[in-house]
Amino acid sequence: MNSDGREQGEPKAWMALVQGLRRYGDEGVAFSEALAGRLGINVTDLRCASLVDQVGPMTAGRLAELTGLTTGAITGVLDRMEKAGFVKRTRDPQDRRQVLVETVAARGEDFDRLLAPFLEATEAYCSAYRDEELERFAQFLDGYRELLRDQAARLRGAGNDRGAIATLSAPLASATSGRLAFVSGASNLKIHADAGKDELYRAQFQGREPTVRCHGGEVRVEYSRFSLFDLRKLGARIALNASIPWALELGGGLARCEADLRDLAVESIRVSGGVHHLSLDLGAPSGAVPIAITGGAVKVTIRRPAGVAVGLRVQGGAAKVALDAMYFGAIGGSSRMESPDYQGAADRYEIEVSGGASGFTVETL
Repeated sequence: MNSDGREQGEPKAWMALVQGLRRYGDEGVAFSEALAGRLGINVTDLRCASLVDQVGPMTAGRLAELTGLTTGAITGVLDRMEKAGFVKRTRDPQDRRQVLVETVAARGEDFDRLLAPFLEATEAYCSAYRDEELERFAQFLDGYRELLRDQAARLRGAGNDRGAIATLSAPLASATSGRLAFVSGASNLKIHADAGKDELYRAQFQGREPTVRCHGGEVRVEYSRFSLFDLRKLGARIALNASIPWALELGGGLARCEADLRDLAVESIRVSGGVHHLSLDLGAPSGAVPIAITGGAVKVTIRRPAGVAVGLRVQGGAAKVALDAMYFGAIGGSSRMESPDYQGAADRYEIEVSGGASGFTVETL
């Protein structure tokens, strides 16, 4: 018997799990082949149709990125799928120059009908496990799916996507205002106003590429899995169109962020989940512009033009907090600071921090 309690020659638990997942993968391929055969298509076409159904309308280029296929191969897939009635090509309502691929509801019903017995059998099988067990296993599968995607990219010769840089953008079209939303956290993030005049945004993502969805003027960025282990591996640089006003909503926690918004009309900034290391340069406000940070703030510097009024309220305790010449070394509970001209100013920044603040500075540019 080994020191960890295993019999000699018995595989470690993780190796046994890998072997089981390989067998599961083989059976999954066989199942997909049988399903594709009933639908009269091949497995690659089925995989592409499934992705479009799960993610929603997307360009052919985006589908090529998600599947690892070449754009030429994707064109062939879409031609076959469109002819079979599973997908259709439509013009993007936000940019008529761009073509989107979306599923056809009628063929989706055929798919659902074939899958119904499988879903019933799966529900019966899962009934032997507690919800907590199933949720934990679903989390494991999400993480393992990311691992498989990384390794598939390595085998295709693209290298590990943790070191790759992906560039994405979307047209400005008819958007009259913008909203940038990170819904699952961000690290090593840089934001500035420098997109092309016809672009809503332009972004470069280093490491694992997030899912980016655009609708109207909203840019929604989401990493499928985000942990402290990822912080040094991920990075993003986002340029926003300066011809429209923007609202920023950065959720899920923020680490090491630099935002140069001096040339941007900012409507609001909201950070949830806490922030660590933030540098924020602002331009002149229009009206009362709220900046809200929840979950605590550590090592934050906010700069605004000279003469711009600002108020700062901190709840949950403050240490080393400064607004221009005013300074709090340490104070419990709630604290508030205002620039001398704050009360009478129509154009001003209203900063609120909950969850405490340490090393928080508001100053002029």
